[in-house]
Amino acid sequence: MADTSGEPSDATPLDTVAATDCQKTEERYRAAITDWLAGASGIDRLARAQLEDVAARLTFTGDGDDGLGTVTLPRRSRKGGVVTLVASRPPREARDGAAASAAGANAADAAAAADDATTTTSLRVVEKRPDGAEVELVAVDARTGSAGEELSVRTSCDGEALIALRVAVAPLLDDAQDLLDLFLALPWLPANELFPHIRNRLMEDLLIDLCELEGSDSDHEGATDEAPREGRPGEKPMARKRGKTAET
Repeated sequence: MADTSGEPSDATPLDTVAATDCQKTEERYRAAITDWLAGASGIDRLARAQLEDVAARLTFTGDGDDGLGTVTLPRRSRKGGVVTLVASRPPREARDGAAASAAGANAADAAAAADDATTTTSLRVVEKRPDGAEVELVAVDARTGSAGEELSVRTSCDGEALIALRVAVAPLLDDAQDLLDLFLALPWLPANELFPHIRNRLMEDLLIDLCELEGSDSDHEGATDEAPREGRPGEKPMARKRGKTAET
């Protein structure tokens, strides 16, 4: 009699199921890049071919449910190699604790009630360097308003790191804005009611960051050493100087 319990059988080991889930998510990443290219304007033929190659050669490992995990992209250099990106959800203990106090109930029940009453989205994407260091590229913590609360969108975007990533992965793209726009099309962000607010805020963060970088280059033209920029090593998500909180 066939097993209809829905659980993996001995003939379908858990690692095989996990591998299948990863393959499906991998295909979602490839499809997202293909769809982005189909809708993008101003991307020349060579840049399109480069991104098509990125889509064909990317790999994904992780849970496979919501696009979170480790994504590797081919590096454009003579030595080759890959760029490793890790996507995760920032912790929400502070929000859940506040929800529990306000509700005056069990902490777990209050946190669940808060999530039921609001739409929430969080994301943190870092580049993991070969030496083990992590460079935060983007971070998001957003929620719609429940009773007595307003929409809150908190974002952080590192323009300098995105420029370096563009050069490493897709140097034929014109600018970092194109790369961020592609980032936002990948399946690690849900397409819910918060998405337009997140996209606008991250684009604004990036433009501000690029203006600061351009101004810094002008101020220090000819200098070989530049003082470290505020809020770099060891900082937490959304704690950067350019991080913003929007409440409307």
